[in-house]
Amino acid sequence: MRIMRMSVGITALTVAGLLAGVQPAGAATTQAAACSVSPGIPYKDGAHVRGTVAWVGDCGQMTLKVQRKRWYGWQTMNSDTWTKDPDKKVGLPAKCGDGTYDWRVWVYAEKAGGFTNSSRKITC
Repeated sequence: MRIMRMSVGITALTVAGLLAGVQPAGAATTQAAACSVSPGIPYKDGAHVRGTVAWVGDCGQMTLKVQRKRWYGWQTMNSDTWTKDPDKKVGLPAKCGDGTYDWRVWVYAEKAGGFTNSSRKITC
């Protein structure tokens, strides 16, 4: 009888989870595969530091930020938000300024989450 109670409890948990909208692991993987995001490594382009992002699939609304490292954290030097067709690449310039900083590209895709790539030390 004890084994029956455990299996009934597990079945009840599974049914309750499905009714609450919890998706099996396979379903989450399938959804994530619909959008693939690749933030670029920032590079110097004249008086600017340029950040890029490429994506494949329907990612929904996206935000791209070009950031530099400061003593208090990452400072956003330029950002843009958009919704575009699948399979694109976008670049965003930020004024370089003076000094040497670690720079990074940060991107958030509505249907895939947030991503960064390796930072790069750039002297302006």
